[in-house]
Amino acid sequence: MIADWHLILEISFLSKELRRICEIRSEADEKLGVTASTALRTRLSDLFAVDRYDELPIGNARIRFIELAECVIIDIKDGLVMHLSSGHVSTPKNVDGTNDWTRINRLKLIFIGVKDDSL
Repeated sequence: MIADWHLILEISFLSKELRRICEIRSEADEKLGVTASTALRTRLSDLFAVDRYDELPIGNARIRFIELAECVIIDIKDGLVMHLSSGHVSTPKNVDGTNDWTRINRLKLIFIGVKDDSL
């Protein structure tokens, strides 16, 4: 009998500053403001509760190419967004060369900031 299991979504950080903003409430409150900081913690909790980014019930998760990198963009609050890229050493790919997001369970948080209108 095969056990029923699922992938656990793992998140790493591009920088120590991003990690601190996500892990230390006072850092996020100072950098983003209390309302945005609270929304960020909620969105991160949402991410840890799903197996893949596209299972997020809110946040308008979508794929975009940013500086030639394929990223997941997730709305946080009032124009504030987070960008995540694949955190795999060898990212699973589709036949067309794009990321196979159905097999990606490691994400790297690379940006938190104000949404560019082109996104």
